[in-house]
Amino acid sequence: MIIEVLFVYGIERDRMIKPGLYARNGVGEYWVVDPEEEAIEVFTLQAHQYEPVGYFQKGDTLVSSLFPLLRLPLSDVFEDPLETPRLA
Repeated sequence: MIIEVLFVYGIERDRMIKPGLYARNGVGEYWVVDPEEEAIEVFTLQAHQYEPVGYFQKGDTLVSSLFPLLRLPLSDVFEDPLETPRLA
């Protein structure tokens, strides 16, 4: 599994070149994290190429096909570090 965080100056390389490299090396699942959109795209390797299996945004819970017990609330991933936590 690889998690790729997009960086404004490397988007073309991250989206066009790297997936081919990962597929040739048998990486079973590939996530693309877009901090600007607060979203994660999930791809799985099928017949030597990646197929999209999910697009998750802040507020969604990401579920991995590779790790089915993994439940990742994206509100935690894209939490504003400057936001003051609320006390109950």
